[in-house]
Amino acid sequence: RALAECLSAAGFEAHIRSLTAALDERCQALEQALRRRMPPGIRWTAPSGGFTAWMELPARIRPDDFIRDAAKRGVHLAPGRLFCVDDSGHHGLRLAFAATTPVEIEHGVEVMGELLEARARTGRARERLSRSAAP
Repeated sequence: RALAECLSAAGFEAHIRSLTAALDERCQALEQALRRRMPPGIRWTAPSGGFTAWMELPARIRPDDFIRDAAKRGVHLAPGRLFCVDDSGHHGLRLAFAATTPVEIEHGVEVMGELLEARARTGRARERLSRSAAP
């Protein structure tokens, strides 16, 4: 009965349209922020609906370390392995956008981009060091 009353209540359709618009705005904010902030080679989904997107980290980056470092900066991510029954999600991240504002989304993607760039710089420095140390 409660559900039937909710679904038939005046204003329910307007409420659904409002929620849909808010989710669409957040999804677009995520997509735009990822396009602006992600370094080359990072792949992600562009969801056509739902509440999350999927990002693949490069093989050289340990997802648990990346998630920990992002959390230290106030960005909370979900490891992909929790959402896959096989190893296909090992380097994935689930990016939830439904309960975050566009400003929070922009900040989170900025932090992720900075962390990825820092790891890329560290990797390049290690590579130069190993080449210079090789006989």
